[in-house]
Amino acid sequence: MAKTSYVLNGIDYSVKIISLRPNIILEVNDRIIKLELKQRVTGDTVQTAIINDDVTLFAAVNLNDSIQLNIDGINYKFEKTGKLNSINKNNVENNSVSAEMPGTVVQILVKNDEKIKEGDVLMTTESMKMLTNIIAPGDLTVKNIEVSEGDTFDKDTTLVTFRE
Repeated sequence: MAKTSYVLNGIDYSVKIISLRPNIILEVNDRIIKLELKQRVTGDTVQTAIINDDVTLFAAVNLNDSIQLNIDGINYKFEKTGKLNSINKNNVENNSVSAEMPGTVVQILVKNDEKIKEGDVLMTTESMKMLTNIIAPGDLTVKNIEVSEGDTFDKDTTLVTFRE
């Protein structure tokens, strides 16, 4: 896989994913980092631990209201404030979802004629090196996927249309 560059707190990082299974192996600034992933699901909570020799990250995600992170003993809590993805309401009224910015289709998760529920992930796109899930705006039936995996698109391009 290609290397990707990130800047975090003013520090440049060059990151390459070497492996995702069975463990995560990354190359960060020419240093190999091996991560062990452990996950447990209890009711509405998903608990994940990512462990290597230097850092332990523990995350507990309550699917109803919050995300809690513990990074090397420091706790962080994120409360749900609303939907993570926005949908252009004008397009929803026109039975379609359009791109809010230019990008590339990474993965399509639904098929034509498939019945979907509000909040289902329709596809994943990449814009400005960020992955975004395109979310179903309601309980609908997919009429047509207007793009294919790997396609690039402009702002306001129709991505998915729905049956009335």
